[in-house]
Amino acid sequence: MKSYTVTRIAHDLNIDTHAASLIRRIVRIEMNRQDIYAASPSTEQWAEHDCYHRPSMGAIRMHAIDRIMGGSGVESIEKPDAHGDGRYSDYIDYVNTGDTYSATILRDGGKYWIGTYGDTVEKLERTTTTC
Repeated sequence: MKSYTVTRIAHDLNIDTHAASLIRRIVRIEMNRQDIYAASPSTEQWAEHDCYHRPSMGAIRMHAIDRIMGGSGVESIEKPDAHGDGRYSDYIDYVNTGDTYSATILRDGGKYWIGTYGDTVEKLERTTTTC
């Protein structure tokens, strides 16, 4: 997502350019924890007071993006492991927009992109090996 322009982010997510600019800075890791808290005060409340364990920076970034987008929370998709033996090894986080096929921000490790929950699940299902 590092190559996405503010205009593209705003268009794809149907948000204003100020919100798109903040999201771009967050995913490009141009904002530290305090900058993110300043841009999204509810993220500071969540991270510093509501969480039992201190969340990772990836979780903080996704929570801030959710708040900036006006989403319905950050959720995860389990990814089947590479061996296809039914175990799950990792997760893809995404901002819940309330619609399976509306554009959202997704994160897999340190990689962020714009896509849809539905398309991502379908792609994972197609790549899962079954015996």
